[in-house]
Amino acid sequence: MNRGVSAARNTGIRSALGAFVAFLDSDDEWLNKKLAYQIEHAGSTETSGGFFYCYAYVVQTGIIFIRDQMCCDGNVRDPLLKGWRPMPSCILVRRDILLRERFDESLGCFEDYELYLRLSAITEVRCLPRALVLYHTNADNRVTWNPENHKLGLANLDRKWLKRLSGRERKQFEALQHERRKIVASIELSQYLKGYLLLALPRIAFLS
Repeated sequence: MNRGVSAARNTGIRSALGAFVAFLDSDDEWLNKKLAYQIEHAGSTETSGGFFYCYAYVVQTGIIFIRDQMCCDGNVRDPLLKGWRPMPSCILVRRDILLRERFDESLGCFEDYELYLRLSAITEVRCLPRALVLYHTNADNRVTWNPENHKLGLANLDRKWLKRLSGRERKQFEALQHERRKIVASIELSQYLKGYLLLALPRIAFLS
């Protein structure tokens, strides 16, 4: 039975034998030596950081550009509350940390971001400012994007984190959630209008 991406990742974490865990989503590719570069970087750091990430190339209709160009090091709680969210395929995390803090299988969406929030409280982050991942985005990604799943994920994030945050951090989180809801509403409207036009076009053609 398919229990979702978080359950699959957690199964991989439990089954892993190495000191580090990395993830690769189905629409991504690792470039040659991605893991070698990151493990070398992890071994060369002078601090006890346990969370490492690199940049990614986004491939969209033949155009390639770099994503995640903000290089965050150390305590990343503030960037996270402002919306920073590295792709799961770009991260490398010590397995002992992930055995303590795994993906929340109840969220349904934003499970990577929510894990990053928890990791930011127990370990520092180290950035390798090199693009070592290819992320392929196309029309199929956008068609399967489900606004209802994202609205549920946002509600679950509120339920879990509003009670944990206070003061400036809570205000930052609320502002970020508000912007996310605006984006979801915009995409939902565009999908509705696209569906309406697809239904209307045969009638328009018949009348013309």
